[in-house]
Amino acid sequence: MALAASAGSLDTVYRSALRCVQEGLGIQRASLLLFDASGSMRFVAWSGLSDEYRQAVDGHSPWSRDESDATSIVVEDIAHEPSMRAYATIMHREGIHALAFIPLQFGAKLLGKFMLYYPEPHAFSLSEIAIAEQIADYVVFALEHHRMAVALEQQLISERELRRRAEHEAAQRVESESRLRVALSAGQMGAWDWDLRSDRVRWSDELERIHGLPSGAFGGTSAAVRELVHPLDIAQFDAALERARSRADHDYDLEYRVVRPDGTSRWLTCRGRLIDDAEGVPTRIVGVATDITDMKRLVETANEADRRKDDFLATLAHELRNPLAAVRVGVAVLTRAKGDPQTVVEYGAVMERQLRHLTRLVDDLLHVADIARGELPMEKSRVELSAVVRAALEQSGTLIEEAGHELAVDLPSEPVVLDADAERLVQVLVNLLSNAAKYMPAAGRIELSATTTANEVQLRVRDTGLGIPPDKLDSIFEMFGQLDRSSETGHRGLGIGLALSRSIVAMHGGRIRAFSEGVGMGSEFSVWLPLAAPVEATAPPPRPSPPAQITTTTTTTGTRRRVLLVDDNKDVASSMSRWLRLIGHDVRVALDGIEAIRIAEQFRPEVALLDLAMPNVSGYDVARTLRSASWGKDMTIVAVTGWGREDDQRRSADAGFDRHMTKPVDPLALEIFLESANRSAPTPSDVLRILH
Repeated sequence: MALAASAGSLDTVYRSALRCVQEGLGIQRASLLLFDASGSMRFVAWSGLSDEYRQAVDGHSPWSRDESDATSIVVEDIAHEPSMRAYATIMHREGIHALAFIPLQFGAKLLGKFMLYYPEPHAFSLSEIAIAEQIADYVVFALEHHRMAVALEQQLISERELRRRAEHEAAQRVESESRLRVALSAGQMGAWDWDLRSDRVRWSDELERIHGLPSGAFGGTSAAVRELVHPLDIAQFDAALERARSRADHDYDLEYRVVRPDGTSRWLTCRGRLIDDAEGVPTRIVGVATDITDMKRLVETANEADRRKDDFLATLAHELRNPLAAVRVGVAVLTRAKGDPQTVVEYGAVMERQLRHLTRLVDDLLHVADIARGELPMEKSRVELSAVVRAALEQSGTLIEEAGHELAVDLPSEPVVLDADAERLVQVLVNLLSNAAKYMPAAGRIELSATTTANEVQLRVRDTGLGIPPDKLDSIFEMFGQLDRSSETGHRGLGIGLALSRSIVAMHGGRIRAFSEGVGMGSEFSVWLPLAAPVEATAPPPRPSPPAQITTTTTTTGTRRRVLLVDDNKDVASSMSRWLRLIGHDVRVALDGIEAIRIAEQFRPEVALLDLAMPNVSGYDVARTLRSASWGKDMTIVAVTGWGREDDQRRSADAGFDRHMTKPVDPLALEIFLESANRSAPTPSDVLRILH
């Protein structure tokens, strides 16, 4: 009778393990296999597997029986895994295309394995494997507990045998209980035993610790247990106990919360088994309770990450479609305008604004990867705060004006000099000002101010907008941690800007914080930056270049260049060559690397603008060929490419390029560069001549 009960408990453990892994990972099929006495791996529990499949793979194990430190093995695509070739046919017939082997390891002893099955090729995440391995650990500890329980039940079969072996068995029991305590502690598990006749409940020390109680503080009754249950879970807790007591359920299985004396909550899963006496009368319920709080948080974190990813992709699609729609309509209008100057200027300006927005969006997305690697590029120099503010206002001013907001700016009268990357600080201010403009009802007020102390400057951007909930003041700076304000304003960000701003400010040795008295109360963002060390004499700080404005006037630069333009995209090559000819340069176009080398040998260009990613002969190969020729040693060679990360720029410099320009290239920047192609930097006269 006792042995049958123990065997039934093992079946419960098997079923519970499969249910946990299926619910935790959202899969339909799984199995549990253990080594038998002959050392072969055999199925003991499964879900959704045919007899044919189990017979075909029964006994298979990726580890040897004496493996002391087995690790999980994943097969993301059966069709591309040589080691699974012998089972490919049966797995295809079974509809299994990806699987994972999760070892059941107790110390240096390999007990068996969990198997996870997927109907399609599957890229396993670290969190999925971590969840499966944690469940596997719980199963191992439960198996060991049941094994020892069976041993204890066998010891009670004969009272006379028990007395004769009392001393020896006592020593064994102490050792077993010690091992059990270690196992339970490691798995955040505790054992319990409820005597139904006396209502006495015994807890292991670990179970008291899980409930936040000092050793020996537990009251030892079912009422004392109930007092610790979370108020919201009392009803289901009582119902589960009643079902067990009335024998409606021979197994006790419940997931609920408990409240510790310090007020914190923990999630537990509690599993037990009803034990009858010789007459079949229920006398005890014994079981194990496991703290699953960490696993719950892991699952919640994974679900939140999936939700944020889905929100991000949906918002990204929206943010990309809006400017693309404006550009598409603008192209249609210009096609029908038949050269009407006013229409060309109006819609050309619209398309230019939307293209700048798309460029900033792509740059921000690329910076996400740079932030993750800690490699956000910085080019610091002495810069005056007023120049940074002017550049930021130039970029965000249109958005503020269109929303009808009032803008107040209050800067110190004395120059404030920073040791900073001006472009990056402009990026931070534009983000804060744009957010203030977008997430505020029309005709609001934005205040931009700066105050200095002996060592730092504090910038404040205050608005009268929607405000920020107190519990979100920190999370909004996390990647993809945006607030959804689309219903109030029609705007919904990607959740990148503030995370990028925080990284930029931190890389300048500063800090950024958000303040708000709550929803509807407006918000304030403060940025603290260290001041530049004083010097005896400094050159006037550089100021960010004003944004390019579209123009329909044909400008002829002061210097006519021979330019070779190479790009395998016909539309890009056609539009860029058209622009270069409009501003007065002599241009030849090649659509591949081989043609570029042939034209260069005859044309002998002063400047070569090369795309990098071309078939057969890349831009890198073209640059090396041109540079190796005697007539190409002094040629200015420029990479014009969609690859714009720091590694890409370093690689082009190593290949002999003089400049790296990332698409879409700003026409004004290209015009200024060509004017000064044989000098290290454009002169003031170059810029003034082109701008005017």
